[in-house]
Amino acid sequence: MSYSSDDDKSHVKKDVKKDVKKDVKKDVKKDVKKEDNTKKEEKKEEKIEEKKEEKKEEKIEEKKEEKIEEKKDENTEPQQGTKTKAPSDPDTDNPQKKLKTSDPKESSECVVCFDATINTVILPCGHMCICYECSNNLILKKSTCPMCMQPIDKIIKTFKA
Repeated sequence: MSYSSDDDKSHVKKDVKKDVKKDVKKDVKKDVKKEDNTKKEEKKEEKIEEKKEEKKEEKIEEKKEEKIEEKKDENTEPQQGTKTKAPSDPDTDNPQKKLKTSDPKESSECVVCFDATINTVILPCGHMCICYECSNNLILKKSTCPMCMQPIDKIIKTFKA
């Protein structure tokens, strides 16, 4: 292609520069949108994790309150002359099942999350009442043993043979 004058050449150069600038702007906008989308996704994931943590904490509080109520019920005896009997429940009528669900020493579920199996020893107290995931969370929060409230120095993951 031949150009007739320097003026034509300068117009072509300007047009090319404009096109390049437009392309660069488009690319930058795309990159910014991608970054915004990833930030939004990260924020959503953080919110989901926060909600999960809140639900776990709520479950823990509910279970603690239930245990407190159970202890209150066990400690209060009916007054003389009044006969109170709870409705029959096949799960609670069996003493072995009752022991497994109400006594942490006999239970095999974590006393923090109530979902996972107990597989961790807390030191120095030696209590074995939580799962490894919850124990790591307690260590990170520099919390105490959920049974005796002693500070946790170390945790040991255990395995059944």
